[in-house]
Amino acid sequence: MSTQLQPAPALFRIKDGKLQQWLDWCKELQTTLIQEASRTIAEEGELFEFFIIFEVNGTHYAMGAGITPDGTDPKPATAAETINQRHKQMKNECLEFVGRGEFAYFLKGQAPN
Repeated sequence: MSTQLQPAPALFRIKDGKLQQWLDWCKELQTTLIQEASRTIAEEGELFEFFIIFEVNGTHYAMGAGITPDGTDPKPATAAETINQRHKQMKNECLEFVGRGEFAYFLKGQAPN
């Protein structure tokens, strides 16, 4: 397509029997690990990182992306960080990579003059 607006979102199939484990990990990131998670995504150059979960014909999927200030790809996660090791482990255990998407549009609201 055209110029990269933001790093390409990744689509994953949630492995059979792993939905609750992935949901529990996401909850842990959003609650008890939020300060550590926020610090590491900032170190990677991201403003935001997200995963959404949805179901199609009885199969659960997750799509995740990192949003950066200028649309460039984030820096690689620091492998020595325990949270990054656990995140990689959870992704490997729970998710099967399907492919990458591309933003068709990515808008930012502006305050009226």
